[in-house]
Amino acid sequence: MDTVRICKQCRQPLPEKAAEGLCPQCLAQAPLGGEPSAAEQSIAQEIAELAPHFPQLEILDRLGRGGMGVVYTARQPQLDRLVALKILPMESPKHPSFAERFSREAKALAKLNHPGIVDVYDFGQTGPYYYFIMEFVDGMNLRQLLDSQTVTPRQTLELVVQICTALQYAHEEGVVHRDIKPANILMNKKGQVKIADFGLVKLLGATPDTTLTTSQAAMGTFNYMAPEQRENAQGVDHRADIFSLGVVFYEMLTGEVPMGRFEPPSKKAQVDVRLDEVVLRALESEPARRYQSASEIRSGVEAITRVPAGATAEMKQGPWLVLLGAAALMAMAIWLRPYAPALLDFIIKPGPERLVARAKEKLEQYDFPGLLDSAIGDLRTAVGLDSNMTDAHAWLGLAYWKRYKWSTGKEDRSDALRYSSNALRCNPESKTGWFVQGLVEQDEERFTNAANSLGHANTNAGWDDGEVLIELAKVYWNLKDMSNAQYYIQRASNVRDKPWHFFNNMGDLEFGLLHYPDAETNFHEAIKRAHDSPKAWFNLGVAILNQTNRDIEEALACFQKSLSYAATDDGYWARGEYYLQIDNWLAAAADFETAAELNPYRYNYPGLAGLALMHLPEKKGEAREHLSKALLKVQSRLKDTWDPLAAANCGLYQAALGQAADAYDTLQRAMKLSPSTQLVRDNIVAGADLLDALYHLPAEAAHLRQLLPEKDDHL
Repeated sequence: MDTVRICKQCRQPLPEKAAEGLCPQCLAQAPLGGEPSAAEQSIAQEIAELAPHFPQLEILDRLGRGGMGVVYTARQPQLDRLVALKILPMESPKHPSFAERFSREAKALAKLNHPGIVDVYDFGQTGPYYYFIMEFVDGMNLRQLLDSQTVTPRQTLELVVQICTALQYAHEEGVVHRDIKPANILMNKKGQVKIADFGLVKLLGATPDTTLTTSQAAMGTFNYMAPEQRENAQGVDHRADIFSLGVVFYEMLTGEVPMGRFEPPSKKAQVDVRLDEVVLRALESEPARRYQSASEIRSGVEAITRVPAGATAEMKQGPWLVLLGAAALMAMAIWLRPYAPALLDFIIKPGPERLVARAKEKLEQYDFPGLLDSAIGDLRTAVGLDSNMTDAHAWLGLAYWKRYKWSTGKEDRSDALRYSSNALRCNPESKTGWFVQGLVEQDEERFTNAANSLGHANTNAGWDDGEVLIELAKVYWNLKDMSNAQYYIQRASNVRDKPWHFFNNMGDLEFGLLHYPDAETNFHEAIKRAHDSPKAWFNLGVAILNQTNRDIEEALACFQKSLSYAATDDGYWARGEYYLQIDNWLAAAADFETAAELNPYRYNYPGLAGLALMHLPEKKGEAREHLSKALLKVQSRLKDTWDPLAAANCGLYQAALGQAADAYDTLQRAMKLSPSTQLVRDNIVAGADLLDALYHLPAEAAHLRQLLPEKDDHL
């Protein structure tokens, strides 16, 4: 959404080339001869008084004044960046406990790190001033936007989704805003929401202005407060923010603030009637009857945006009976929510552009079960409707690639290559087509080709695409070109506006390089942007589990969190690995068996279940069943490609089944092809131990150990 510049004096939209930050009318009324106005003199005097206390800043101008203090724009010369300097009201420090409360609450606010929340860079006290140094948002606040132009319902829904995402993050971190209102919702020039002034009501000990004075700030704040907050401002929980968001939502849709007995939004403006339920539930006077989380509001809004209210208008006119039948089916589709998309597609055939857009949204959350298959279905339909549509082919290739990485089904990799090639035939400049091509080539270890393809993808993007840069770094690392690898890692780190999967991929890269603490940091960043991502929680747990001197209970908590969002095979596998580390063989085997049921493509799940059960004498028969199944699967994989990791596991399964000669041949070949791969060495040791302990074959075990280097750490 585009933003506009505002006149410094009358706060109306500015023409493009307006001089001195004033609209033509205010400029005409400005004093001649360069004499500053009384207001300008007052601001200059304020800045002059502040300047000695902030030698690290160049204070430039006053942005605004409100109940929470005065905000100035300033520049940090050392970092060459603009910041916002907030000076808290001078009355606050007079309270005896303020200094201790300020330190405690300010630290909590500074820890909030989310793209939808204004960052706090620093805080403290200097002279008589308590202050925050914060991120400067180059744009406008929602109050200015609502006053200067009409916000469409579509823009409203886009903004509400962003606000909900930021609020959900803060509430999960234990921080309640207590003053959600349009003036505290900022937007940068890209339309990205940034919520300001988190927690300042509590910090300043503010109370509602029940006198309803003529102060616009106080009136405005009061009108956005939840009923329970008007009675006890300090005793409220996160549901007060949900009520305030409901007020903002209502105002954005209707132009009015709901007061007393008010009509639903659809009675006041031309908006989707389905929004009434969402808005009115957020505005319930009893906290228990409201939405209990901001994410619930987001889900309600997203469910509505997925099925446009005006979709039926696109249907061709026909007999009234057909229309009534369609309307009945539409109502049924909405009522039967789990089946609504399929029924609606039956009634209203979406075009290829809509199908591709819908699939892209699903691919953003590819880690939720079912969404990949659904995206592939949409994209296949789009290709069928328009066989020359580049994006349909390219994104279908990417969807197949993501499913291949999830399931390791070789046919998915073939389909990824086929559709990316189709995309490049339609348009040789297709960024996504080149990207998928490079991913497949990298997986096939054709690293030089992959570098060329990914280079095309990054060039065609017209800017630095973070995910492409990460893959380029991986390719050059595999080519042993450390200079280029580090170069692309650095460029990837400098990319702005990173989505959750950027950090997830960066964490994967660091994990592959055995940089586990750096991987953990990136997975934490992914979770901050997508708190409900089962993949990000899973990855964080694995990164913790691989670090020495870490409490593995932390890893278990991450795996439990991942499984609470989605019952994925990855989640069960990871929890099984945790149980292995504490020697809970039955629990580990049960989780590996569940993982195998969810994803029958992966050979290692039954293999791990078998290895776990081998520790229990009464389960030996069941263990051999699992291991035999795993062995057949991995041998089938090795017919297509000689993967040293798969070969290492194959040799281990053979050793666990007592096939000493086969285990030796397999692991010997794996060692020759990949002598530095740690898993190959680990499995040689584990295989030898199994031959010794289970089958009493010490000579065969010693023969297998001879495959290790002479000075190996394991000996």
